[in-house]
Amino acid sequence: MSAPGNKRRAPGDALFLVIDRLAAGGDGVGRIGAKVVFVPRTAPGDELEVEVCEERRTWCRARVLRIVKPGPDRAVPSCAHFGSCGGCDWQHLTYPAQLAAKRSVVEDALRRIGHLDPTTVAPTIPSPLELGYRHRARLHISLRDGAAAFGFFRTGTHAVVPLESCPVLHPALNGILGGLAETGRRHPRAFALCNEARIDTGWEGAAVRLLLRGGRGGTGTIPAAAGLALRDAAAARGLRLLLDDSSGEPLVLGPGPEALVTTGEAFTQINLRQNQTLVDLAVALAAPVPGEEILDLCCGLGNLALPAATRGGRVTGVDLDGQAIVQARENARRLGRAATFVRDDAAAAVLALAGAGRRFPLVLLNPPRAGAREAVAAIPALSPSRIVVVSCDPATLARDAAALAAAGYILEATRPVDLFPQTAHVETVALFRREP
Repeated sequence: MSAPGNKRRAPGDALFLVIDRLAAGGDGVGRIGAKVVFVPRTAPGDELEVEVCEERRTWCRARVLRIVKPGPDRAVPSCAHFGSCGGCDWQHLTYPAQLAAKRSVVEDALRRIGHLDPTTVAPTIPSPLELGYRHRARLHISLRDGAAAFGFFRTGTHAVVPLESCPVLHPALNGILGGLAETGRRHPRAFALCNEARIDTGWEGAAVRLLLRGGRGGTGTIPAAAGLALRDAAAARGLRLLLDDSSGEPLVLGPGPEALVTTGEAFTQINLRQNQTLVDLAVALAAPVPGEEILDLCCGLGNLALPAATRGGRVTGVDLDGQAIVQARENARRLGRAATFVRDDAAAAVLALAGAGRRFPLVLLNPPRAGAREAVAAIPALSPSRIVVVSCDPATLARDAAALAAAGYILEATRPVDLFPQTAHVETVALFRREP
């Protein structure tokens, strides 16, 4: 085994490495000399033989040749496809280790990128379900070995890993996945014009919507015989299949009469039970006051806006997705909430509202993974005293947090919420309050 150091290594050299921590993308991190080494599917405390497969001046990537001694947080994956399927990063970790790593990733981003004190970061809120939590998935389709195969992409490729079940999917989605695999074997050419199958189910999981997509996101079509076979396969599993959603039947996204519904492809959180925790936390931190003007940017179909309106706030929601706005308006009408929803870009809407002299004591922001740099720069013109950000990327959260800090806002509370067990993805709710 080669000795550690900073010299260039020949391909095939076996090196000894101890994993110290987990990085934001999910890889384990160790050091060889002064050089940082990233190794996928490793756990803190792992003692390894590795081979460097990509090398840069200050860092390199490596793959595991042999686990010399497993770390205390290493677990047995629940899926036989783990390691080849790209759907999960962390099935090899105990769940407490996943939660601790997600908090650490948020702390590191705030310190390193945002140049902020990360002591506000509370422990990660665990998901009620570690498996079977996904109510929505996008499956890829390939024709191989005389059958249509459905699954996720192989890690680092666009090759489909054929699946008949997946441990992180809701049982109803697994039923449809099994039915798709069965129909793909019986009608292999039926899916020739399709490259994606988008499946989602509601809170109870009694019905599953299946949307088939072809090239460039267009609707994929299948022969009537294959459609009938899919419905029969779903019925045999006790499920109602909403194929291409021609009925417009709503799927309920939560418990009780206050639950929102969705009828199309507008964004919804994939972990519906943990989403209830996320919404409760965000609204509690926001502490809306009856009669208060509230602006919800990137509002989707009203996930945060309508619970805030329930507290008596007068909400204006903004989203660029026209279908989401239609559904948000319908949810507001059905629930009798005082909320107005507008289709617009978040930054453009903020500038227009500020230019019109509007002021909002409370701003809610749930941006996409890229963050909301332009909107964040404009938000202070609305004079909010509180800003609550729900972020799905710690790096862009830290960047946006630094901009808000420069504008005079204090990061008062930060709480990671685990919506994606078995993966490195982490959602974070953060409260910013203007300095007096």
